[in-house]
Amino acid sequence: MESGTEQSEKAKKEVLTRRKLITEFASLLALLAATATITFSVSSLFKSPKEIKSSITPEIAVLQRNLEQSQKAIEDMQKRLDAIVKIDQKTTTGQQVAAIGAEIKATSSRLETLERGLLDSPEKALSVPLLRNDLQNLKLSYKQDIDNLAKSMDRVYDQNKWFIGLMFTMAVGLIGLAISSFVQSRRN
Repeated sequence: MESGTEQSEKAKKEVLTRRKLITEFASLLALLAATATITFSVSSLFKSPKEIKSSITPEIAVLQRNLEQSQKAIEDMQKRLDAIVKIDQKTTTGQQVAAIGAEIKATSSRLETLERGLLDSPEKALSVPLLRNDLQNLKLSYKQDIDNLAKSMDRVYDQNKWFIGLMFTMAVGLIGLAISSFVQSRRN
């Protein structure tokens, strides 16, 4: 019979292995989505919307198959995690497993949202990189405007320093003139 610490160590190793699998799976999904987005955006640059739709249909079918396989893999992992979750929820391992289960559910819902978005309107999926590019250009423009504004503020600050220095010099000169007039009037 295994002792409680050996069981705990075994459960921790299983959880770490599951986390690694989930991370690898999520990375694979992200790579798949990035590849699909790049493929769609590059091919759409040179085709009309009708040509895009006709050329996207086989790729959508491939993506659907991949998504179905991914969903089956997620469901399989969910079943395995459900079996592990039956471990006492009060232990730290049970809490970790519950947290992983929640992450898998969130990933699954995000995957379903992505699938719906691709199937509903491929044109919208293609427009995301274009919007990202426009947003990046807008950020660059705002940054340049802010830099120009900062330079203008520095110039105004320098002009104010010169103006205050001039005013101070004039005040000292007028005070000196008043004192010299006062001294000459007392001598006379």
